[in-house]
Amino acid sequence: MVDITKYSDNKTLFKKLFFEHELNTWILRPSNLLTSLHILFDSMDDEVISFFSGKELAMVTCQGLWAATVHPQKNLFLIIVFPNLLDLINSTNYRLGLAVLAHEMGHIFMEHSKRDLSPMEEQFEADLFAARLGFGKEILNFLSLYPNSTECKIRKENLIKEVKERRLIL
Repeated sequence: MVDITKYSDNKTLFKKLFFEHELNTWILRPSNLLTSLHILFDSMDDEVISFFSGKELAMVTCQGLWAATVHPQKNLFLIIVFPNLLDLINSTNYRLGLAVLAHEMGHIFMEHSKRDLSPMEEQFEADLFAARLGFGKEILNFLSLYPNSTECKIRKENLIKEVKERRLIL
């Protein structure tokens, strides 16, 4: 058990628990990923940190395309990270990769496993969460990688509209 009185703030404690989780030890090896995750976690405000406090968040690697969030098992929230996302995070476009991870964390934060939303509504909310963390421009750029996708076009239009209405910065 971690003595929480040793930590000056919840964000520091959250990061310590995340990086020490047995499923996350692989993250400590590639330094670009570790640095990138610190950037992502530093973008989280007090409400987001408070939500994730007391929950186990883990990332595991697997074969597939980009990333996915698995519905929670007890108190474990799992994000599956695929090789092409790791490649993106380790590139000069690492913020696009962080936007994808922020989007996946948005599914957890918005508690999509507990709510009855359409898949598109879930995507909208997760995109907006990524924008809230400061990755709105990157989510738009990521969605632009799929110009022939009707879903991505709708998601981009929705995100632009919501960002303007909420006066978020892209």
